[in-house]
Amino acid sequence: MLSIALGGAFSSNDQHVRARPPNGAVKQNIFDRLVHSDGNFRVVPGLVHSHEAISPTTREFRLRRDVTRHDGSPFTAADAAFTFERVAMESNPAWWGEQQPWNRAICRMIADQAGRIPVLLAGDVDASGAASTPDVERLRAFCRASGVRVPALGNICLRPDRRRDDRPGVTGPDGERLIATPDPARGRGTANRSLHSNPEFDAVLDRALSTLDVAEREALFRQAARIAMADHAIILLHRQVNMWASRSAVRVTPRNDERTMAMEMRPAAS
Repeated sequence: MLSIALGGAFSSNDQHVRARPPNGAVKQNIFDRLVHSDGNFRVVPGLVHSHEAISPTTREFRLRRDVTRHDGSPFTAADAAFTFERVAMESNPAWWGEQQPWNRAICRMIADQAGRIPVLLAGDVDASGAASTPDVERLRAFCRASGVRVPALGNICLRPDRRRDDRPGVTGPDGERLIATPDPARGRGTANRSLHSNPEFDAVLDRALSTLDVAEREALFRQAARIAMADHAIILLHRQVNMWASRSAVRVTPRNDERTMAMEMRPAAS
């Protein structure tokens, strides 16, 4: 059995509600997906063995034929159309993926950061997400525990205040007032709290969102990010690093999306 300490309480076990890291950390251990993201946030096959763009607006998914639930019933295209395949926290011997070394996985919510490492060192849990730099440094003194880290997707930043019309001294290069307006009709700008707006950025983003080629789409997203950073759409304070701690008997695969995945942990000897 594998026991893991997670760094925050989850608010919903419904995979369609609240896309927060604590929720995702639990849900992705329970619900299977058509495609997954690996530790570097690259799309990899899940319940589908392959997929490809067959037109500029259509992607074809080919389901694995050997996928079954715990009760032995097959996974079908109708199931994919309705929702994602769901599995329990008990190991599923019929799972299409790599054989799991654990027959059970238990996630314990230990929101107090100071409390996760002591239970790890005491052997009450085998691994812990949301470790901190002091945690990892502390673990170096113990031969029975260790830490791993990877650059995170998230950044800590400041957002310029563009919500008011009376911003003193804030003008464009020709003295024009910098006022941005979101576009709710297109569903854009819902998370753009600073109301940054740049037609060049929007044009590149439109191309990225309508491009099915993975490499081309990633290049366009990178181009859009460079435009936004040159505009000072956000002021970057620091880049986050995701950290995990584990006992020496368990090897953790770090992920830049912060998720702690039981199926990506292995006995250290394997």
